[in-house]
Amino acid sequence: MPLHLGMSTQLLSGLGSWFSSGRLVPVNDIAVDLGTANTLVYVKGEGIVLNEPSVVAVEKGSRRIMGIGLEAKRMLGRTPEGIEAIRPLKDGVIADVDVTEMMLRHFLVQVTHKRIFRIKPRVVIGVPSGITELERRAVRSSAMSAGAKVVYMVDEPMGAAIGVGLPVETPTGNMVIDIGGGTTEIAVIALSGIVSNTLFGLEATNLIRRSSHFSARTTICLSVSRQQKLLRSRSGQRLMLVKSVRWRSRAGTWYLVSLRLLLSTHKKFESAYKSQFRRLSKPCVEHLKLLHQNYPQTLWTAGS
Repeated sequence: MPLHLGMSTQLLSGLGSWFSSGRLVPVNDIAVDLGTANTLVYVKGEGIVLNEPSVVAVEKGSRRIMGIGLEAKRMLGRTPEGIEAIRPLKDGVIADVDVTEMMLRHFLVQVTHKRIFRIKPRVVIGVPSGITELERRAVRSSAMSAGAKVVYMVDEPMGAAIGVGLPVETPTGNMVIDIGGGTTEIAVIALSGIVSNTLFGLEATNLIRRSSHFSARTTICLSVSRQQKLLRSRSGQRLMLVKSVRWRSRAGTWYLVSLRLLLSTHKKFESAYKSQFRRLSKPCVEHLKLLHQNYPQTLWTAGS
């Protein structure tokens, strides 16, 4: 079972490939990644042309828009009385349909007004798989009011799977772990559909980030010559002199991961976040059981 970590670039690549390729003509295809933390817009032939925070500043009472995107994000925690900066998407669902509609329309108009489209653009939008039919209609309506000729919607795990080139139309099961800025989604995909999926909110996403941060802190850098095998920490402290190690290169610098230091640090990390890791890993195990029972021909691998 191919295991993939979906990211925004892969998702947008999948959304972009949703359209059939043809001769070089004036661009009229747009893909949108409507994320909890950020919204990205892709124009065929140009790539990603907009990357803005999914934040809207509104005036209390009148609900008048005071700022959208980066402008609104700068107001988070600093808004005067009477104005609030909100995230209209929360934990994979649309918390405020009206504000989401205005935000999406603003981003699409911002992109289309800077370009000359021969005809009204076709728009495909990656949406959280947990949104309701009412919310889907609101997303479609906002895109149409921004000038779209036709609007397609695809669940984000499916878009990420298409983006990395997975054979989503075959009966072979594929697991996709889509780690976004505000949500993390685990999905099993087969026969052009999502067989099973679990959506985590900000808690799980922050846990994954903290885990990566701990791993980065335990990386030891070889600051002298590789032949001398002299290891120093990032702070310059001399650690040890070793005879045989396994090295890997990153951007021209040689690194070694000290197993002793890693084990020590990860034990502390495990004790602090054990219960959260269990909640995060349980759905993964359930999805794997589902694959084992229903897709016995699946190739089981791991990667990123």
